[in-house]
Amino acid sequence: MKISTLSPAQKHLSFRLTKGFTIIELLVAITIAGVLSAIAMPSLNDILVRMRVDNEVNEMHRLLLTARNSAINTGLNTTVCPLDAYQTCTDNWENTISVFTNTTTTTNKMDGTDILIKIKEAVKSNDTLELSTAEAIIYSPTGRTISGNANQLTYCPDGYSNESNGIDISTSGRSYVGTENASNIYVDRDNNVFTCT
Repeated sequence: MKISTLSPAQKHLSFRLTKGFTIIELLVAITIAGVLSAIAMPSLNDILVRMRVDNEVNEMHRLLLTARNSAINTGLNTTVCPLDAYQTCTDNWENTISVFTNTTTTTNKMDGTDILIKIKEAVKSNDTLELSTAEAIIYSPTGRTISGNANQLTYCPDGYSNESNGIDISTSGRSYVGTENASNIYVDRDNNVFTCT
């Protein structure tokens, strides 16, 4: 029978040194984590883009609902549009978008007596937000749009055209956010894919 000549402190130190990972085991674990990350990153980026699109479209939808409700509640025409430095509506929908009541007959300009209701910040750089047929969306006190034409707002993220989504705006003033088809692509109420020019 062999008797150990190690002291209790030396035994404890010897036991502690045998715990842990070798450098090889650590490198293998890091390599596996790197490969898994490389596989997951493209999917993660698509998810982030889709979330951005959904957030922008839903925020725009809330803005339209606010404008329509304001027109009905105040009895005044209410305009939704991007404004330039002269407070006139433009067709640069990627810029900051304003909602304001029209206390005068001029509906495409925010005059001194008009009331600013809400502002939506500009979309992400290089993304596109387009309105199909007009510079502005104007709601009458009945809740209908003044233009008499249906409109479509389309949001297209830069480099991800297959993730585009939008809002259909009927002449009745109601707005409808796009829905996903069987291919997970957003379509309008007529089942057409949202596209930007």
